[in-house]
Amino acid sequence: MKVCWDADEARASATVERLWPNEALPGELAQILPTPEHFAQAYQLVTEDMVAGEVPCGPDVERHVAAIQACVDAGVRRALRQPDRPRPGRLLRGLPR
Repeated sequence: MKVCWDADEARASATVERLWPNEALPGELAQILPTPEHFAQAYQLVTEDMVAGEVPCGPDVERHVAAIQACVDAGVRRALRQPDRPRPGRLLRGLPR
């Protein structure tokens, strides 16, 4: 599960498209593509709108909390934060403990 916090929702969507385009690959493509070259070809199908529909993007902390809560409800107990730029943490300061 991924989320991307940014004060600008469009910038967050662009970040997700750049870092994790596989999140929006249609169907089973992400499971069956055999080589990185095939993934690069498939990524041409992915748009920012597609990614934004799959990954909570932007400053709305409640959207992020809802996505994280769904994982907690499913039994996830640990998470890894992957900062995409220096000085991350604004989202984390807004989350309940």
